[in-house]
Amino acid sequence: FIEQSTSLKSIQISRFNRTRNGRNPTVNRAHSIHPLRPLLLSLSNRRTPLEKLTLFNNRLNDMSIRELADVFSRKPELTPLEIELNDNLIGSEGCLSFVKLLSDSKCSAKKIDLSGNAGINNICAKELSDSLKNNSQIEKLWLCGTSITTEGWNEFETLVCNICTSGHTSSTMATFQSKHSLSSLGHFSFEKEALLSPRLLKYLKCNELKDIGQVARKKILWNHFNISHSARQDGLDELFGDDTEPLAHLPHVLSWLAKGDPHGNSKTCNLNFLEDEEKMRI
Repeated sequence: FIEQSTSLKSIQISRFNRTRNGRNPTVNRAHSIHPLRPLLLSLSNRRTPLEKLTLFNNRLNDMSIRELADVFSRKPELTPLEIELNDNLIGSEGCLSFVKLLSDSKCSAKKIDLSGNAGINNICAKELSDSLKNNSQIEKLWLCGTSITTEGWNEFETLVCNICTSGHTSSTMATFQSKHSLSSLGHFSFEKEALLSPRLLKYLKCNELKDIGQVARKKILWNHFNISHSARQDGLDELFGDDTEPLAHLPHVLSWLAKGDPHGNSKTCNLNFLEDEEKMRI
């Protein structure tokens, strides 16, 4: 039924590894996803992806998640649009098994919930962030209730807006090519109370805009052409030209800021006025 049904949109299984009285079974099933293997095999043979797969609070551990990720890695285009794996026993190894799946540009998932898994740490944050660089589908990657600290959240700040880090100024092209689809790392109350910086929250909020070209322009203006920060004065030279050729690029700049790409595609938005890589640091 699961393999052939086109009307089946979502599957939810919770508290699967518990007895009727709510206690954990004598046999610790947290070490394997074997009881769910028939389900996984059925999902791997579907022709269309599920809209939602919910497997929260099932005591699924690293081995379980590795098997789950392997199933979807074979056909990443059939990955459910939403995968909820919150409140399980996922550690760093299980989390990293998702990295290969997320780094595949064909992966169709738009939301993955890994919250409530205390074994996910800063190393996972770094690997997850790197895996999303070529993924334009993921909009929400929830990591509430994990062991990620400020160090780990900073990896996502670099992902969504590549700007000044460790005293070095990134180019406008690096900011332009940042991740403009990721808009949430947890539910609203979590993002406000957690260790996410105000700057990261601002970038995530900006990414909620549908026009990706507009998102890219906002980030560039915020971080490279803010004349209130003297350290970024060179950004003005980059945009408008230096003393030898003042305002040479202004007509093109104004056109770019006003129009951008009508389809919201940041890859095709016109940046031809910044052709000289040496001079413009792009």
